[in-house]
Amino acid sequence: MRKRVTSIVAVALAAGLMVSAVLVGPASAYTRRNAYLTGAKEVPGPGDPNGTGRARIRLYPAQGKVCFRVSWNRIRNPNAAHIHKGGPNVAGDIVVLLFEGVVRDQDYKRGCVRGVEKALIRRIRRNPGRWYVNVHNKPYPGGAIRGQLRRPA
Repeated sequence: MRKRVTSIVAVALAAGLMVSAVLVGPASAYTRRNAYLTGAKEVPGPGDPNGTGRARIRLYPAQGKVCFRVSWNRIRNPNAAHIHKGGPNVAGDIVVLLFEGVVRDQDYKRGCVRGVEKALIRRIRRNPGRWYVNVHNKPYPGGAIRGQLRRPA
């Protein structure tokens, strides 16, 4: 009887582990990428000379989802933030619209973007330095602050 109970418990535990693996497995797995943003990094510039910020990006390739938390300091109210394709000296095309619309009375914005191409998310994950985040506002419509994506330290 004792062997049978032990076997039943072992099977139940194994089944629980398999369900856990399905629920928190690859579909919910994400990769983090970060960027430190300054006005001096804006290309072609000028960006806001006093502005700084940080972008924390979570990439979910299996779900086609990009989540973000973008924060800023010493810039006027942002009205958009994007991920662009391009190295440090390139003003590249927008590939992911993080947010649009004026943000007032806050120093950060967070959210998730769905429907992003899985292949694009994988490329950003593999080569983060080829992509950058910038934050726009009315005084600096081309970009107030910017920073290249990188792997977390």
